[in-house]
Amino acid sequence: MANFSLDDFDGDEADTEDRDERVEPDDDSPEIDTLATYRWTPEATACPRCGTAVQKRWLDDDEYVCDDCKSW
Repeated sequence: MANFSLDDFDGDEADTEDRDERVEPDDDSPEIDTLATYRWTPEATACPRCGTAVQKRWLDDDEYVCDDCKSW
């Protein structure tokens, strides 16, 4: 098997000019909020609905609740 230098894979200089163009995002692009659907804590945390101390909580509406309170 032959050894190759990284320069062998470099390509033409003309290719790099095209890559330098930056694309600006559209002003009409929607703002996306991301939320985790699941939380785990090493120490048990009380469920805000029933008060049971649990390590695993799932997002239900706008709060993280235990498995029993989650509407699946």
